[in-house]
Amino acid sequence: MRFQSLLKGCAALLCTLALSLPGVAAADGNSDEQPGISGPVPAFQQRGEATRLKENVYVNIHYPVFGIAFLDKAVREQVDGFIKRNDIASFPPKDEDGELTPCELVLGYDLYASKPGILSIAFSDWVYTGGTHGHPGYQAFTYDLRSKKRLRLKDIFPHWDPAREKLVPLLKDFIESEDTNCPSLEPADRMIAPDATNFYLDSNGLTLAYGMGYAPPPEWLCSSISLDRETLEELGADMRYWEERQETAR
Repeated sequence: MRFQSLLKGCAALLCTLALSLPGVAAADGNSDEQPGISGPVPAFQQRGEATRLKENVYVNIHYPVFGIAFLDKAVREQVDGFIKRNDIASFPPKDEDGELTPCELVLGYDLYASKPGILSIAFSDWVYTGGTHGHPGYQAFTYDLRSKKRLRLKDIFPHWDPAREKLVPLLKDFIESEDTNCPSLEPADRMIAPDATNFYLDSNGLTLAYGMGYAPPPEWLCSSISLDRETLEELGADMRYWEERQETAR
């Protein structure tokens, strides 16, 4: 998964395309950095916006364009939000002596489809603007392409209250068993709000994403929690969001 590769090192994600931002020449097209793709994802083109402004000063942004108006608008909002949050127009910052601070700003994505017409996009980012380490981010959203609807957890779990009662202790136990440094109940509560949209669906199940913000490195392992299809069915999920599995003849 792209998020895990970000944690191993952003240098592998960096390239030398031109950045499509104010004051910088633009370049469109493919790059060597390709997204992870799982399931029957609709056709798309990758757009690349990246540059190496100076040694140790990088910006790298990649995103998909599907030619589907409402979906492309949602993708562009994610990209613009990343640009705005990090004030890329005045990037990179300078130190007290007016020298450029070593920086990395990276935004990538992976695509998932649990069945035709259900598409998930998982954006992962890395921001380093000085200090001992950078900070990863993780944001996913899932669309029903036919209804043009962004799915919420309560769409996946139509009987919300009983599902939530089971989810809270399930996620809490998972997080605590994964790493004792992880937050415990706090991300579980954020992850499973009825209107939460920060998750993706693939053929194996559902993955909840937790935006890490400025969390320290030991907590990065808690950025996502996956629930397999058997668990989802036990929790009362609407399994119509996944393709029916064909039984293998013996």
